[in-house]
This record gives sequence, structure tokens and C-alpha cells, in this order.
Amino acid sequence: MKLTTLKNHNMRRILKTSHKLFILYFLFSMDFIHADMMCTNVIESLNKKLLPILEDITQTKDFSAIKINISNKCQNKDIMQQCKTPDCKLPSVLDNDQGFEINEITSWGNKVNGTCVQDNNSNDSIVNLYIANQDFTNFKTGASNIWEQIYDIADANSKLRHLISGIHFSVAVHSAKNFKKNDNGYLSDFGIYEQKYTPNRRRNLHFLLLFLKRALKNVSMEMFDCVNLDDKTRAYIQKLLLVNKEDKIKDICMPPMDIKKEFDKMDSLLDCIECGTCKLWGKIQFYGLRTALYLIDNQLDKIKSIDLMYLIQLMNKISESINISNRYEESLKNGPRTYECDFKDFECPNQTSENVEIVKKNP
Repeated sequence: MKLTTLKNHNMRRILKTSHKLFILYFLFSMDFIHADMMCTNVIESLNKKLLPILEDITQTKDFSAIKINISNKCQNKDIMQQCKTPDCKLPSVLDNDQGFEINEITSWGNKVNGTCVQDNNSNDSIVNLYIANQDFTNFKTGASNIWEQIYDIADANSKLRHLISGIHFSVAVHSAKNFKKNDNGYLSDFGIYEQKYTPNRRRNLHFLLLFLKRALKNVSMEMFDCVNLDDKTRAYIQKLLLVNKEDKIKDICMPPMDIKKEFDKMDSLLDCIECGTCKLWGKIQFYGLRTALYLIDNQLDKIKSIDLMYLIQLMNKISESINISNRYEESLKNGPRTYECDFKDFECPNQTSENVEIVKKNP
């Protein structure tokens, strides 16, 4: 009797184990469980920590009004395409009804021989980012021509192309999210997102966040010494640097590269954008990427304090795009799509074992 009971018990255990194995096999074969999901989960976890702080920073007055040169003339008239829609027009005048006084604009000075010196450029425009939103402008033909030439400039550097692709997809995500203004904000258009989506582009968006995270580790509060930040803004930045530094995701590394020539050419191309808001956010984000590359290479002497504003603005846009993309992906009938998580070539050498490793697959 006892022998029969034991046999039955063992049989139930075998059947139970076999049942579990079958379920796991079924889930893997049907792509419900995928190694690459762990990659997106790690990125999303990081983004949930960073996005609220980035939003706090970029919504302060210190980060809402920017002085930037967007008046340079286009050197290549052949690629210029006129933008006729009202959304292309840039609100460039700092009126009282926009919420700022001239003397309230944050001064982004730089330390020269131990003294803070203001970087005054007569060609700079003052723009209120509160109202100059990155949204859908219907500026298509001209924009695609410029993007093609930007990719051509970066053609010899595949890693730089990954970063630029991340910015490009982020622009598309914001266009989808902020498609058309209405009384309550914006109507979105999921079709724009679907049209621009590819697994590689979403991966490059995630890769760019990791890259910016790595660059931010080289930023210190001393670099803001000549900026008259509000105490609240300064506290937000301190919190961002701390959270970013404490996160244990493996760092992204890039080989040193001479980027001045490439970025000068890209900046010249951005001057040919006839859409004012497109040019503004294009300049901010490419300047932010240039700053990140300088930080990665420890070329701190090439960084001005205003470059840190560009960096944080870019990081905020990328973080927002990941959040928007996640919501779009979760709304799909078959659930979020995965991608090849192939960041292996960008790992830093000699990383400690305590770091959380992103699951990778060979390309």
C-alpha cells in the first residue's frame, strides 16, 4: 500500500514537472518570453528613475528660456525647402505674456582664469521653450533631405550613426504624440509612430539613453558654478547626478573620436531648416549630443555651461520618447515588440561584477 502511494506521488511530481516544462517551452516558442524583453525592462526601469527628475529640471524657469543662435544663413540653398504651416513659426520674441522678464533669464556664465565671465553672443535669440514645443509641423521633404545628409556625414562611424538614429526616432515619437493642438493640449497620431518604427530604431533610442547616462557621470556641480541657478533647480540637478551615478546598469563606452569636423557640418545643415521650431530643437539636441561626446572623452575644456543645458534637454527628450514609445507598445494587440539587444560592442572594459548586466544577443 505504501509502495503504491509512493509510486503515485512520484508520478504526480513527474507530471507536474513535465507540465511546467511544456508551458515554458510553449511560451518561449510563442515569443511570450523573450531574452530581449529583459533588455527593454532594464531600460524602462532606469527611465522611470530619470524621467521625473528630468521633467522637474526642464520645467523650471532656469531651463525654460534659452539663448541660442538660430540665425545663421544656410550655406547649401539646394536643400532648403520652405515650411508653410503655422506650426513651423518659432515664437522668438520674449514678451511679458510668455511669463518672463528679460532680467529673469538665467545667466549661463563660464569660468575664465578663476573668474565667471558671461558668454554674450549678439546673434543669439531668446526662446521660451514653454511655448516652442517639439511637435508635428508637417515639414517633411526638407527635413528628410537634411537627415539623409546628416547620416552621410556620419557614414564612416557606425556608433555615431546609432546615436543620431536615436535622436531621429525620438523626433518621430514626439511628432506622433504632439500631432495636433487642441484646447486640452495635443491629439496624438499612432500612425506616425508605426510608420517610423523599426526594432533597430527603438534599440538606438534605448542605446542613446544609456550613452547619455554614461556621459552624465562626468558632470559635477562645480560645472554650474557660473550659472545663477535657483536653489530648487540646483537641488534637482544634484538629485539627477546622484540617481544617475548610483544606478548599477553597465556603462556604455565609446572610442575617442574627433567630432568637431562632423558636427560643424551637421550644424551647417541644421541652418538650412526652414521650420523654426524644427531648427530650434534640432540645434538643442545635436548640441546636447556633442556635449555628451566631449564628456565621454573627458574633453571638459571644450564644454561651456550652456552645453550642460543642451545635454539635459536632450536627455529629457529621449527619456520622454522612451516613455511614450512604451505606452504605444503596450497598447498593441499582441503586446510590446522586442528587438535584438546587441549593446555588447559598447561595454566598458573591467566593469565590476556588481553591475546589472543587460541580457545580450549576438547581432
